[in-house]
Amino acid sequence: MNPSGGLWRTAAAVLILAGLIGMAGVLAPPYVRNWRLQEYLNSLAGDPNLPSLPPELIASKISHKAASLGIALDASSVHVVIRGARLAIRAPYAVRVEMPGYAVDLHFRPEAGV
Repeated sequence: MNPSGGLWRTAAAVLILAGLIGMAGVLAPPYVRNWRLQEYLNSLAGDPNLPSLPPELIASKISHKAASLGIALDASSVHVVIRGARLAIRAPYAVRVEMPGYAVDLHFRPEAGV
């Protein structure tokens, strides 16, 4: 057995693990922001006072909340449908994540009351 062979394997495993942790650190924040936006949409869909507001105003509120979370979401991309006393909300958006040597577009489709 060659003891230096085990050292190289251990070093390679540590590098791979560090790379995976680094990727998770870059990819996790957009998912956390999306989760927070989804929670906000769920709370709006359950609010009995909102169906009396115009859909454009609700879409604007959602866009402002998204901006406060660091999400670029234009109000025109938010779809609000009022069905009686219920809201149906869809707010699709994409986030481009840049990593060394690679970029990925993450597509999110938060919705509530649908």
